[in-house]
Amino acid sequence: RGQGRRPAAQPCRTSPSVRGESASDRSHARADGRMVPRPADTAVPSRLNKNRPSQMSTKHSVPTLRIAPGLSAGATKTSRDPRFDAVSKGEVNEHLFRQQYAHVFEKQREEVKELKQTLAASKAAAKARSAMGGRKKKRRRGAKPLSAGEE
Repeated sequence: RGQGRRPAAQPCRTSPSVRGESASDRSHARADGRMVPRPADTAVPSRLNKNRPSQMSTKHSVPTLRIAPGLSAGATKTSRDPRFDAVSKGEVNEHLFRQQYAHVFEKQREEVKELKQTLAASKAAAKARSAMGGRKKKRRRGAKPLSAGEE
């Protein structure tokens, strides 16, 4: 029933030089006993290393980019500067502009006020330092201060 049969052994897929065969021994026997030459290993590997990309054949021409009829040639969108564009030119309503951007102007006023306070505080600190005689002198560690008679 085929229970005792073993599957047919797979042929060795190593090169002939590893198997100990010469180039003339490249043939194998078929089931009917005929010797058939083995096909030569002419297949070029798709890539030389597994980390390299496979190379495309240079015999094939590069496909040309064709545009289907009825479609535009692609993105021909050009940017425009509204400062110099005729579409955006017109009358400027100064009152409406100030009304719409009031929050920006208010924030600007707050920042200027804060910077003025910081500047005033730093000026006061500099004035206080100069009134004290400038920079403090460093004391020597471990040295006893000289008395008036030892100077």
